[in-house]
Amino acid sequence: ALAYALLCAAPTLLLALAYWLHGHLFEFLDGSFMAPFRYSGGRVALAEAAKQTGVALLILIGPVLAALAAFTWREAVRGWFGRTAWIALLWFATTSAAIAGPGMFYQHYFLLWLPPLALLAALGARRLAALADPARTGPVMAAIVAVLVLVSWQYEFAQRFQRGIGFHQPDPVRQVAEVLRREAE
Repeated sequence: ALAYALLCAAPTLLLALAYWLHGHLFEFLDGSFMAPFRYSGGRVALAEAAKQTGVALLILIGPVLAALAAFTWREAVRGWFGRTAWIALLWFATTSAAIAGPGMFYQHYFLLWLPPLALLAALGARRLAALADPARTGPVMAAIVAVLVLVSWQYEFAQRFQRGIGFHQPDPVRQVAEVLRREAE
């Protein structure tokens, strides 16, 4: 057990040693151990959490509505479709708990929703396509998914275009990457 514990701790210990050798052990300890404690102590109020969750739901309204369609017919709870839908719903609930856990509700936390929500939305799109035209479920489903993707992309594109990031304003991600590249040299 001791050997296993040392093996698991080795990367952290080696990193601590490297920081210590460069005279920055405090920064390592602060960033790796103390900062998470400070972070977890700054939970947002319930009203702010509800607002941020509502914003995320509004941004993802198309996939959310399509996901709900996966559970609107009794047949949806049987067979492979039902098993997949319930597993995806459990996955979505688990990611919701992971989003709520830190109590911060930053928009990027809601990215955790995307994989299970995409699966649920695809199942809902399949259900809607089968109802609309059972003989052409595949093409109709593809059209529904294409509309969902376009609507989701359009919102983010419009926001980015308005802010100008990557258009008439510098892209912060590229700026940070450039600084890191220069510093690494």
